[in-house]
Amino acid sequence: MKRRNQKVCLTILAFALALSGNGCFAPPSLSLPKHPEKLFVYEGLPHPFRERVLFEKERSGQENEEIHGHRFYSQKTEAKGRDRERLLRLLRPTGGLSAKWVQTDCGPFHPDFGIAWSAEEDEFFLMICFSCGELALLENAKEKLFNLPGKKRDWEEALAVFQIKKPKKE
Repeated sequence: MKRRNQKVCLTILAFALALSGNGCFAPPSLSLPKHPEKLFVYEGLPHPFRERVLFEKERSGQENEEIHGHRFYSQKTEAKGRDRERLLRLLRPTGGLSAKWVQTDCGPFHPDFGIAWSAEEDEFFLMICFSCGELALLENAKEKLFNLPGKKRDWEEALAVFQIKKPKKE
């Protein structure tokens, strides 16, 4: 019986390795090859748990909307020129985006920013959480989680120019 269990375990392991494609348990990756005509940036409201008082103040006092269960200021800003190119470079990292497969311990996902675009017939909305280091990509209303590619600081600097409504942290 013990030998049979070992065979079953080895078979399952071999099958899992074959599915991974490269002989290890690396998560799948995604590249964003479609070239957007326009790129829009949304600011997320303050964190609804960690910054509860500020969140409630902004939610009731500023125009905002819910996008896939998260609150964003209604005013979106089109990314143009150098800001647009910088964001596109971050959105197309070498090797693509790697799927999120390790659970973070920072609480529920809360996007600091969202980036929206369309390409051909498809609609995309990328939510970025700096606390978790995660991206949530909505492609035609289907959500996929990814690790934040590159350096967090590069993303923060690229998106800082779009922080218009949200009060700055002191």
